[in-house]
Amino acid sequence: MNILITGAFGNLGQMCIEEALKQGHQLRCFDLDNAKNQQLKRRYHKRCEIILGDICDTTLHPTLLKGVDAVIHNASLLPPLSENQPELAERINVVATQNLIKSMESSSTSPR
Repeated sequence: MNILITGAFGNLGQMCIEEALKQGHQLRCFDLDNAKNQQLKRRYHKRCEIILGDICDTTLHPTLLKGVDAVIHNASLLPPLSENQPELAERINVVATQNLIKSMESSSTSPR
């Protein structure tokens, strides 16, 4: 199965990567483009397709979803940042999630 994992390089995302690889799935891993994720990208680039960007950028959604059978959506803003920046948290945790779901629904593969 081809799986997209958003928020791939957070703690939960990395656990999802390892388990999905162990089960033999093909992975497309997506997370923010920052120094930490550039480092983590090196760990996984031979075993997964890596795309770095912003989940709020809906123009990336078609590329992220192309040929994908399922999505594990972990991209989010967590406390304490979410509590200190509630507008950003809503934009990422609510609006971006709603937009990703809409993109999934309109995708030719309609991933689960």
